[in-house]
This record gives sequence, structure tokens and C-alpha cells, in this order.
Amino acid sequence: VNPVKLLPNGSGETDEEKLISEIIKNSSEPPGIDKITEIANLESRTVSQTLTLLLLKNVVKEIGEGYSII
Repeated sequence: VNPVKLLPNGSGETDEEKLISEIIKNSSEPPGIDKITEIANLESRTVSQTLTLLLLKNVVKEIGEGYSII
């Protein structure tokens, strides 16, 4: 298992935030946490924590059981 790099890049977003944002942006319908976890190939804990940060930063919003970019 490769360690997950959580250091922010130049834009202030972590690699995980960028990856998850891209997955949500490129999905035809709002993906749920299970779908995001599967596509991102990350641990569900990491995806959950990252989604919480993205929600707090007003980058994503919950729509039903999925997520959408604001």
C-alpha cells in the first residue's frame, strides 16, 4: 500500500481534494461516496474526510446521496 500524500500543493488543495473534485465534476450524475472511493482508489476514510473538507470549503454540496461541484 502506497502512503497517501496529504501535503497541499501550490493551489492550497491537497491531491485528494483535486482528485475527488475532478471525479465529481466528470460524473454524469452526482456520485455517492462508494462510487468516489472506487474510482479514486482511496480508503473510504480518506474520501470521507476529504469530502467533509470540500463541503466546509463550499467546493461541493450534497445532492440526495451524491455530491456535486458548487
